[in-house]
Amino acid sequence: MGNFNYPDTCWLDNTAGHEQSKRFLDCINDIFLCPVTEEPTRRGVILDLVLTKKEELLGNMKIKGSLGYSDHDVME
Repeated sequence: MGNFNYPDTCWLDNTAGHEQSKRFLDCINDIFLCPVTEEPTRRGVILDLVLTKKEELLGNMKIKGSLGYSDHDVME
């Protein structure tokens, strides 16, 4: 779980616009990780990711409002 700054990445179709983002996608695919985050977490873009090898371990991920002065939304 973490803040990954690849705003040009489309997680639905597993594509990216820049080379660095493409390398990141290749890396997580090579080690069989899949993103669980489905909603934007910062200014309409998914930047905060939860990656897992077993999707069934995580469920009902919901995006809440921001916490304090952060421009990132809270995931619950």
